Amino acid sequence: MKKNAQGGKRPGAGRPKGIKAGTKAERLAASLGKGQTTPLKYMLNLLNNPQVSVEKKMWAAKEAAPFVHSKLSSVNQTVSGDDDKPITVQIGWRKKKD
Repeated sequence: MKKNAQGGKRPGAGRPKGIKAGTKAERLAASLGKGQTTPLKYMLNLLNNPQVSVEKKMWAAKEAAPFVHSKLSSVNQTVSGDDDKPITVQIGWRKKKD
């Protein structure tokens, strides 16, 4: 029987030393502090500000889109079958795997 096969202390297991408890989002919010923001929030603030030029809004929309909306992947399919039987084709969308 392998040592530590059923649990217990294992090298490399658990939270790394120096990392405090809480979720990643909570740690990010704490490290940013007041008045600071993430790049995504900055770009979304540009989009919602009526005093920002259209060019800057277009740049912010282009840069923020991959973080807000997932890309759809295309699927190439070859269909073959008997000449005597009809073929049923179903078309749908699926999210792109990164």
